Amino acid sequence: MTIANHEWTVLAAMYASGGYRSAATDLWLGLQSGRSSYETNTISAYNINERSQQTADLFKQALQDADHLRVLTGVTPYFETEKFIAVHAGIKPQVDWDAQKDYLAQTAHDMSKGVFYDNPEQWFSMPLATDITPIKSTDKVVVSGHAHYLVSTRRQNVHTPASSERSLHGGKRIRLASQLNAPRSDDAFIWQDWDGEIVRIARGLS
Repeated sequence: MTIANHEWTVLAAMYASGGYRSAATDLWLGLQSGRSSYETNTISAYNINERSQQTADLFKQALQDADHLRVLTGVTPYFETEKFIAVHAGIKPQVDWDAQKDYLAQTAHDMSKGVFYDNPEQWFSMPLATDITPIKSTDKVVVSGHAHYLVSTRRQNVHTPASSERSLHGGKRIRLASQLNAPRSDDAFIWQDWDGEIVRIARGLS
């Protein structure tokens, strides 16, 4: 599993050093905004209903008890094979990939030491996730998600689930955007690296 914006936020809430841990918990749970958090369903799944500065400690203990904590703490900054690179929001099209992966690896290392000073665009950026610019920084296929839906540059704010919007530039850029937040869950999509096909998993199927 690769790091994404949600993993970054919950890890910061649990492990950030100094006063930033409190700020990260506010961000994770939406304590200051007063709005419902994206994490409400997640913490409820572990029978945690409290939303306070102590919630991260409760969640960490619940994950440990369920033997799930090592999954979360074992996330990688990216996943790369001989054929493709998977990064949550994508990579910068014009910046050398080797430089980007060094940056992501250093950021992940800093996080392991309790330092959460940066929000990498490769994990957080919606413009990067929906970008249609040809990628010049690597010859490998680049696979990403992050966006809840894809926005056509021709029709702003229109949901565009067609495969033509998901596979760009001869299959070199794959965007697997999906909205999986119940009750508005859309279909999910997977990319098969052996044949380059994108397969739709219909909403409601288990």
